[in-house]
Amino acid sequence: MLALTTADPQEALETEVETRTRLMEQWAALFNYEGYPETDGLLAIVFATALENRISLSSMNLGDDDVEAGEDLEYQTQTLILNLEAESHSDIFTFLSGLHRKVPAVRVERIDLGGFGDVPSAKVGLIFLIAPAPPSEEEAPSEE
Repeated sequence: MLALTTADPQEALETEVETRTRLMEQWAALFNYEGYPETDGLLAIVFATALENRISLSSMNLGDDDVEAGEDLEYQTQTLILNLEAESHSDIFTFLSGLHRKVPAVRVERIDLGGFGDVPSAKVGLIFLIAPAPPSEEEAPSEE
């Protein structure tokens, strides 16, 4: 929640609305769902980040897309399941950290590490939060 820094409640509310609107517009520009036809843009970012971090991607499988409600916005979500190998397990976490820097609206839903004593590997479930928008009317709380 944004901190209110003014004594006038109306002015504070207007400032908060303006700030949130600006943030929503910035995120919409960065993660516009129509801007990723068939999620090619997201796959390209994941692939490039893997290359930069010496990660070998065995597979990238798109999961279901859905809608997820956040605190003040709802997001279109896209699930991506990765099977990967690396030189070390720490490289896997470096890759995920680098991916988060490039796409802050991604979270790791699941990670299964393998290859202990062999080739380090992991199965990683990612959820991308894209296309932020105000909550739809039917889900908005009523003002009775």
